[in-house]
Amino acid sequence: MGVNAAAFKHCFLRGKRTLGNALPPLAGFAICLYIWLSLRTPAKIAGGLWLAAGILYGLWRTRGFRQQAISFEVPAEE
Repeated sequence: MGVNAAAFKHCFLRGKRTLGNALPPLAGFAICLYIWLSLRTPAKIAGGLWLAAGILYGLWRTRGFRQQAISFEVPAEE
């Protein structure tokens, strides 16, 4: 759901405000929300713990989100 919300923000709110930029992320968000709401409680708890573990790892890896986690720059050829 977060990826779909980010895509909506990037493509629709900050980009061209067209139906083609709004519908796919909104539809994806709605489908993911429906699936998430359909899960049983143990699955929601496990998912929440997994999400928390990922956020804690991100905090540790980036020193409180003050550094980049990964650099995607290609090294210069020598």
